[in-house]
Amino acid sequence: MSAHNEKSLKQSIEALLKSYHLDDGMREAKVKEFWNTQMGKIIVKHTIGLQLRNHILHVTLNSSVVRQELADSRSELVRRLNEFLKEDWVKDMEFR
Repeated sequence: MSAHNEKSLKQSIEALLKSYHLDDGMREAKVKEFWNTQMGKIIVKHTIGLQLRNHILHVTLNSSVVRQELADSRSELVRRLNEFLKEDWVKDMEFR
């Protein structure tokens, strides 16, 4: 199979996901994968919920100390997450 056919297949799958509004669900699953694999055990332990809405990742935490540490690193976390997603999708993070 040529590279052209592979790219066309990838584009076709992406278009299919978008047409059935499944791309947001896939993106949210990737965000959760990033959080659970890249953030470290302590942060994951204190994370109660993750929700991606309107290009903002809403993170609910049960520790004010962890919340403040993450808030201080917000721009770096957004950069790393978008790098993981391979697209510039997340514009900000909100910690609660």
